[in-house]
Amino acid sequence: MPYNPFPPAPPKSRLDEELEQGTYFLSQAEQLSAQTGAKLRASEAISRKRQLEQRMAAFIPPEKKIRYDHLSPSNKE
Repeated sequence: MPYNPFPPAPPKSRLDEELEQGTYFLSQAEQLSAQTGAKLRASEAISRKRQLEQRMAAFIPPEKKIRYDHLSPSNKE
């Protein structure tokens, strides 16, 4: 590693992150609304995925069962 005379950058504070995201100037109600909206979108995505899996399950062909009826000696009489 080459020599670097500068110290590493300090980690960003919560205030810096909020300023970058644009949430610093939102009111408490708007912040709460944004959080609940994000949770709602996440749960809707999970529900859509689950519903799609249930719909696609109808298109999976059933497993073929092997019949051994014709091999049993009682049927050859």
